[in-house]
Amino acid sequence: MARSEDEAGTERGFEPLSMIDMWQDLHQLIDNWSTKYKTTPDIAATALREFAETLSNQPPTN
Repeated sequence: MARSEDEAGTERGFEPLSMIDMWQDLHQLIDNWSTKYKTTPDIAATALREFAETLSNQPPTN
């Protein structure tokens, strides 16, 4: 198994094949948002990207 280091500097396991599942889940999320809010996949993807940016700009909770 490949190893990676997170931003806090702690080592954790990472399974590269799990990325396939993650991408499939994100694709489904974009499709669901597009349908629910009657918008294009591009707009739904932009909303997801902006939401992710707010999460990554949060101060650590430790």
